[in-house]
Amino acid sequence: FMAYDLDTEEQLFNITFPGSGNPANYLSSVASDSTGHLFISCPNLDTIYRFRISDQSFWVFAQDNDLNRPNGICFERENNRIVVIDDSSFGSIIHAISLSDSTVTTLMTTFFDRPDGIVRDVNGDYYVGGYYLPALYKINSDFSGSPEAIFEGSYMVYPTYDIRDHSLLITYY
Repeated sequence: FMAYDLDTEEQLFNITFPGSGNPANYLSSVASDSTGHLFISCPNLDTIYRFRISDQSFWVFAQDNDLNRPNGICFERENNRIVVIDDSSFGSIIHAISLSDSTVTTLMTTFFDRPDGIVRDVNGDYYVGGYYLPALYKINSDFSGSPEAIFEGSYMVYPTYDIRDHSLLITYY
């Protein structure tokens, strides 16, 4: 895990996480909070790490507890949680993980096959993309109802929401 200063292009740190010597235990998604922490997923270890930027310390924030290859992470300050989507086959679960005590709860079980990214817009709606999914999907703010395909096509990974113009950006792999 590396960090760089964009002004000086200097590498600020290079951290090795447990198990990362095995290429299968890759780190995947990163989300940041407003207090200087990052949340980092490691799908193959069923783990979410919490990383404190100020002293570069990290610890297991959530592990197992029904997490099955956790991947995409969405930080929600107002709900005091992160929302995480599993990168599992057919029946991926969307979880909420409490920032105060790391409690993992299920928000929705989906029909998705190995999704990899989840974001939320200003209206509270969620968007999910994935290399193996046949579309980009929208899920309403309270996770009721079925996910709706809003843009068909494969290989749309890691959606990103831009609040400035209410747009969704995707990597078309």
